[in-house]
Amino acid sequence: MVGLNATSVLVPKPEVKANITKESATTYKVTITDVPIYIDDIQVPTWIEANGQDDLQWYKAEKAADGSYTYTFYAKNHNFESGHYNVHVYGVSEVTHSLVGFATTSGIDLTFNQNLTAPTVTVQNHDADKGTLQVKVSECTTSKVIQVIRVAAWSENDQSNLH
Repeated sequence: MVGLNATSVLVPKPEVKANITKESATTYKVTITDVPIYIDDIQVPTWIEANGQDDLQWYKAEKAADGSYTYTFYAKNHNFESGHYNVHVYGVSEVTHSLVGFATTSGIDLTFNQNLTAPTVTVQNHDADKGTLQVKVSECTTSKVIQVIRVAAWSENDQSNLH
């Protein structure tokens, strides 16, 4: 084989953009635009700079009809820590089937000063014939993070049969 001619084509790296907007006192929305058509999945790792990446969460952005991607992150997922947050954008390429780094934010400073609420607890008779109760504990986006649930139950006035 003898080469007759050659040409080169420069394919520029995509300039994916990430915009962060406050949705509420405890939620922020990340909108990712200018995503190339050969990217079929956007992953957005987010963490607070304090203590390294101990609260690192990988979020999957959802594709909108206009081709942009969005995800909402909740302060609760990061223990309501205030400080400097890092947000990176990665895409999965349909061409190479690998993760491609697109964008990093310069970080955002978030402050969460709102009063946290207690989780909602409800107790109701579950089966009166068997003497059982049902305890439901429900969290919301502003409730404190539940780490342990303990329920004490007794039927004697002196709590001698405490369980």
